[in-house]
Amino acid sequence: MEKKIMITGAGGFVGGNLADLFSTKHKVVANYRNKKFIRKNKNISFNKSNLKKIRQFDKNIESLIHCASLTPPQYSQKRCFTENNKINNKVVEAIKKSKIKKIIFMSSVSVYPKNKLGVLRENSVLQNNELYGISKILMEKKLKKIANNNCKVVILRLSSVLGKKSHSNFLSNLILMFKNKKILKIHNKEKYFNSCIHVKNLYFLIK
Repeated sequence: MEKKIMITGAGGFVGGNLADLFSTKHKVVANYRNKKFIRKNKNISFNKSNLKKIRQFDKNIESLIHCASLTPPQYSQKRCFTENNKINNKVVEAIKKSKIKKIIFMSSVSVYPKNKLGVLRENSVLQNNELYGISKILMEKKLKKIANNNCKVVILRLSSVLGKKSHSNFLSNLILMFKNKKILKIHNKEKYFNSCIHVKNLYFLIK
């Protein structure tokens, strides 16, 4: 059987775009939960399921791109923490029973202190005051524990991911303001910066 890539959170912006992009050259299993989610792509096997109840992955899944996550401001910090921990705990247990060889985890810059000045590096101090960020930190630690020669783990601490229909980031919010004809006042003076990546570049990075 041909090995497959499983992408969780395919009902969301990042997961959905990655599923479409990877399906051009790979067999993709796209996991989603949203009842309203409709996507047609003959190269993708769509799997509607609740990750909080997952017990094991298909034995032909060789790589896992874990995007599924509740995010603020759409959900409260408390709900993000509770739901993401439930999902991540089940995913980790299922990984331990699987033959998955590569894991890409979509973490977040929320693991770092908010509005931190200067350049963020891999060894920068992690924050511990926002619940969403804490849920990402906890998952990073869980994955590092199961990483070994047979299972490689890569953690990407993403900032804003941009692209068509992207949302809840500083650029998409600006576009909405322009559409609503609101007055924009920008004050920065080169004090604060925000990194961003287009979803297609994210695909090339992972690939």
